[in-house]
Amino acid sequence: MMMPYKFTKLASGLRVVLAPMKHTRAVTVLVLVAAGSKYELKRVNGISHFLEHLFFKGTKRRPTTEDVAGVLDGVGAEHNAFTSKEHTGYWVKAASEHTDLALDIVSDMLTHPLFSAKEIERERHVIFEELNLYFDTPTRFVEDLYEETMWGDQPAGWYVGGTKESVSRITRKDIISYFKTYYGTLGTVVCVAGDIDPAHTLKQIQKRFAPLPKRVASVKPLVVEDQVKPRVTVSFKDTDQTHIAFGARAFNHRDPRRFALLVLATILGGNMSSRLFLNVRDRMGLAYYVNTQPSLDTDSGYIVSHAGVRNSEVLNAISAIRKEYDLLTRKTVATKELAKAKDYLVGRFLLGLEETDEVASFLATQEILKNHIEKPEDYIQKIRGVSAQDVYSVAQDVFKPQRYNLALIGPHKKGDSIVRILSK
Repeated sequence: MMMPYKFTKLASGLRVVLAPMKHTRAVTVLVLVAAGSKYELKRVNGISHFLEHLFFKGTKRRPTTEDVAGVLDGVGAEHNAFTSKEHTGYWVKAASEHTDLALDIVSDMLTHPLFSAKEIERERHVIFEELNLYFDTPTRFVEDLYEETMWGDQPAGWYVGGTKESVSRITRKDIISYFKTYYGTLGTVVCVAGDIDPAHTLKQIQKRFAPLPKRVASVKPLVVEDQVKPRVTVSFKDTDQTHIAFGARAFNHRDPRRFALLVLATILGGNMSSRLFLNVRDRMGLAYYVNTQPSLDTDSGYIVSHAGVRNSEVLNAISAIRKEYDLLTRKTVATKELAKAKDYLVGRFLLGLEETDEVASFLATQEILKNHIEKPEDYIQKIRGVSAQDVYSVAQDVFKPQRYNLALIGPHKKGDSIVRILSK
């Protein structure tokens, strides 16, 4: 096996994935919890992200932020957390001699949080500033605006961080209730990758995560897919550059076509020799950045191209991207270009397997979302197996006017011309 790992399901229901890597002196501890913004009620939109912040604000044994972060800083460890629409993650990357310490800190945060009323109010204002930064950064905000355009007023279309209004409404009672609903063994995966002794590490996990209660994993509502024509959102902002997110609905990450979609996205805008980079950036000079990527969840998915373009060239840029989409629906990809895209994906994947955090993410994300881990060699084989016909078929399925969505941030007030471009 290219990357050995061991999966264990404890009696409590906690899932543990251990990946020993002998060529490194580092270790990554990653804990994923099936709790994200798709699980939320609109009144408390942003609560998953709020909890992510609060776990670092103190535990019964370590009552202050300094007590939590200071210990990790003291050994040169990196640590952080993230919230997505379907899960929340907490991680520490440290020298392998500090593996037990990393496990102790992360488990303590997740099993004995204080959720102090004073810290909740203080962190609420920190989140307000994070939202200010986020909404003031078009390159980041345009992605969520795109998802809101696609899915509208349902959990899949809400912002992960919530809004100032929704975050203002979240009470300590809401936080404790959410914690007790979603943070339990049956919805949690612990993954440790790096220079570890698997037997010793498993015992440490059993011991340190023992206080995590056994709770029935909650179910999120299904995404409603009801699009019948192109959707466009224009967000006015007095910027020197217009930021675009243009793409189409696709399918979920269980769909076998996902590998063809990944190759398709790479051909379109996955690197500096991709079609969009060469045409939109190099030949036409319309954009500084342009890229394409898929985003696939358990029950929804899409492909999207991003670009930052001169305000006066917005329609030309959208037309150029649409032209590349259309071309893929009319002509199969050449053998050389297909091989290059697949080699690129495999090469990037193999480079990632050299890093403990990438290995932990690859393993744990699959388990939390699919309850199944695909072996790296199988993943590579499926990429290698994508044919030109597979890419052509996916392009024909996905690139249709009734599946197109576009979000735009810049000094523009109307999207009528854009709708006409997408409706052709």
